[in-house]
Amino acid sequence: MYGFYRFLLMSMVLLHHFWVDLFGYTGRYAVFAFYLLSGFLNTTGLMRKYSKTCRGSVAFLLTRFQRVYGPYWIALIVTGVCLKFFFEGNVSPVHRAIQLPHNALDWCRNILLIDFVGADTRLIPPAWFLSRLLALYFIAIFVARSRTITWLWFIGSLGWTFYQLYRGVEWAERYFPLSAACLPFSFGAVLAHEIPNNRKIFLNYRLGMVYVVTIGTVVFFSSFSFLKFRLASTVGFYSFVLANGVIIAALQNVKLRKSSSFVASFDLWCGRIAYPLFLYHWLVASFLVESGITRVGTQGRLFLVGYPISVLVAFFMARIVEMPFEHMRSNITAKMVQKLEI
Repeated sequence: MYGFYRFLLMSMVLLHHFWVDLFGYTGRYAVFAFYLLSGFLNTTGLMRKYSKTCRGSVAFLLTRFQRVYGPYWIALIVTGVCLKFFFEGNVSPVHRAIQLPHNALDWCRNILLIDFVGADTRLIPPAWFLSRLLALYFIAIFVARSRTITWLWFIGSLGWTFYQLYRGVEWAERYFPLSAACLPFSFGAVLAHEIPNNRKIFLNYRLGMVYVVTIGTVVFFSSFSFLKFRLASTVGFYSFVLANGVIIAALQNVKLRKSSSFVASFDLWCGRIAYPLFLYHWLVASFLVESGITRVGTQGRLFLVGYPISVLVAFFMARIVEMPFEHMRSNITAKMVQKLEI
């Protein structure tokens, strides 16, 4: 059920981007949940599919790079062409960073996702998250295979976070840096090690649901009751990370059988459109404002109109880009892994 889970998290991101006055933290909460899920899934993949050799590590990185860069580069081209021919001044009316790069350095940053966080020109603004994710993949191949080292990584990240909270470090310093992303990613990696070793604890369906309901209640009140207060970036934020760790563990109980083929297909498609939704939603918002369908500042309307259209665009791009590219990527990856593992 991780496909639907990713789709829900991505919907939280859109809710934040399109209606930030009311939902000021939902997207930020979702970003750390994505880090957590990525840490869990990629550590699981590292331990099950790739050998503890240099070739195994290279094979893992190649599969990750293909997954991230392939659809991203296509979205980059689509966005660049749209800016060139459909937007006045080649600049988006809804996000100042969405504009055609002015020099070779900006183009390299956008294409390679290097030194991308905080860049003035970003064709796909939230792609800074991808640059962090790629760095975490590099760290994972050296750290995440070992249970002991993974725990040390998590404890170190947790200690650093507590130290920042003690010193009153601003929100941005606990959100954007790579050191901040290490906390949820390493937590996910810890879960990948501990769930198989403690199945009776983690995979107890009833116990998992009790945890989800209890912590979910805390998250709900933290997210909305304290929306405009500091607790939203402290208690609410880290409670949400903890809650999603429990949710990931609970989802291990969900086995989609043949009798639930509709549910399985629905979950699969939700997972397929999550990444295109991430890549194209700002472009959709830009067209809506540029065409006069909605205006900057009318954020409730932007979400109500932009969200379903973004989902349709993501579905379309998944059909014409994601599925063919995924099939091609799987074939290429299988051959590359086979060669590297020989």
